[in-house]
Amino acid sequence: MQNVLTVCPYCGSGCGVYLGVEDGVVTGSSPSLGHPIGQGKLCKRGWHAHEFVRSPNRLRQPMVRKGGRLAEVSWQEAISTVASGLGRGPEVAVLGSGRCTNEDNYLLMRLGRQALGTNNVDCVPRAVRAADLAALGRAFGAQATPASQLEIAQADVILVCGSETERENPKVVTSIMEALNAGAALIVISPRQGQLARLARVHLAARPGTEVALIAALADPRATAEAAQASGVSAEALRDAANLIKQAARPAAIYGGNASHQAGSSAIAEALAALVAGRGMILPLSRYANLQGACDMGLLPHFLTGYQPVADAAIRQKFASAWGGAPPAEPGLPFWRMAGTVKSAYLMGADPMVSSPDPAAAREFLEGLDFLVVQDIFPTEAAGLAQVVLPAASFAEKEGTFTSLDRRVQRVRKAVEPPGQARADWQILCEVAGALGVTFPYGSSPEIMDEIARLTPAYGAISYQRLDADWGMQWAMDGTGRAPQASPAEAPPVQPTPEYPFILSLDTAMGTWEANTMCRQPGTLQRECAILHADFRTAPPVEMHPDTMKELGARPMGQVRLVSAAGVMTAAIRPNPEVPKQVLLVPYYAREQARVVLGEPVTAAEDGAPMFAPRAVKVEMA
Repeated sequence: MQNVLTVCPYCGSGCGVYLGVEDGVVTGSSPSLGHPIGQGKLCKRGWHAHEFVRSPNRLRQPMVRKGGRLAEVSWQEAISTVASGLGRGPEVAVLGSGRCTNEDNYLLMRLGRQALGTNNVDCVPRAVRAADLAALGRAFGAQATPASQLEIAQADVILVCGSETERENPKVVTSIMEALNAGAALIVISPRQGQLARLARVHLAARPGTEVALIAALADPRATAEAAQASGVSAEALRDAANLIKQAARPAAIYGGNASHQAGSSAIAEALAALVAGRGMILPLSRYANLQGACDMGLLPHFLTGYQPVADAAIRQKFASAWGGAPPAEPGLPFWRMAGTVKSAYLMGADPMVSSPDPAAAREFLEGLDFLVVQDIFPTEAAGLAQVVLPAASFAEKEGTFTSLDRRVQRVRKAVEPPGQARADWQILCEVAGALGVTFPYGSSPEIMDEIARLTPAYGAISYQRLDADWGMQWAMDGTGRAPQASPAEAPPVQPTPEYPFILSLDTAMGTWEANTMCRQPGTLQRECAILHADFRTAPPVEMHPDTMKELGARPMGQVRLVSAAGVMTAAIRPNPEVPKQVLLVPYYAREQARVVLGEPVTAAEDGAPMFAPRAVKVEMA
């Protein structure tokens, strides 16, 4: 058996994984014993990372829509159809993915800006992270953290906000436990009394939507009383947490999906960065192996690689000299603002109807396009709407790099050949560019990285030779951002009332990975991710404290109506003693069913996508 070292394709921690190969087939996954992040361990996703690679559902042949149906065609016909159908200019968009390599995403960005003449360039999963990533950009000069995951182990106080870390990025918990074993104190801000909350010195079981008020009280004791009243947390607990933060020499702030996937994520990120500024670190968690890299590679409407402004004439000239053609000067549109303007789109490894915060709006956008190209490894929902579908290689079938959530660039190595006629994304993009009249002169992924390094100061030291010499390397941040400053929440948090005594919120901890294409295919992960759907087929689950159930006279799995001023939804009860009595939680994947009671998504930051906010509700028996 051959063992090929690569990077786990799931969360942004970037654990090293060996793929076992026998007779040209990937047969297993195992951890790298010496890897600094994985440290000889993998989570359940990593242990099964090989399974989706050999799924019978993989795309194997290019397809073009004919007579209303997708039909298999040759690569030549598919590429020709793409080139003739896409159009040019601001009515075109290219959308990448946190699942594709840096090299793939870089070429997609170049395809859009040079060959198609558009700055409508984005990464679909970024929509749920746009506001908090922009906040990091203001604080640190790049939409990234200057910290390292490994630094958590040296922290003396760790604040975890809006995260069930053991489900989102399990290896981060390893560093947290190292710190706790060395005597560090843990503070958790979460309505749930989950695994980390039970280990915490102080658990601030706040009502959803009050996180910014709590963080403000940790920084300024004068805000304690107001924050306690708004959040439902005792003033004593707030003072205990504030004292721990004040006395800390090396504080660490970690935030996850329940913080970044809400309307107040920008204010949360800025408040946490300000809280630990000058003494400690802030670490945003990520559920995509290469979302950081996708942003680094310029899959942003306002920035080229390394967060270089596309509006800067000198920057554009630098890229024009390298490419033989300049990007447009006018910044493009973010994904969530493209509807009504963009007429054709090229999607690579992205399914907006699954990963965007507003799936209904994403479907309306895609259905309104005149021409859609989908390049992916599986037949996604978006592919069902496409005029052209191109089969791509998975992480196990190509060379490239991923950048972890803390800027560690690592090698992705080819273990097996792609199925059927599937090809590496960067190779497909080179052919598309050629059909559009632009030569992409790359013969390998290292050549693409060499160009990235030449054009991107942050990646200037990166090369495959250096990456192969160690466990990857972090790209350097120059610290040109302003000092982190807490900004107030843009709207007061929702409060329970006598008429609506509960706070309903979407929760990213339930069904954490159900939307990930690589977890939805036949195999162990598919079975585990399907459990919630199997148990709650007729109505989505709502997590409720058992005491609340007794007061309502309800039973487990029994259906109830959740009623707000906006509307009514039916849900099935899932008892959970971890949830506070005044809080009700519905899984994030059920956001479309929940919108009738939560109301329409709101934009709480200028640079953020519309997100669903918590809502005051009452419960009626169905």
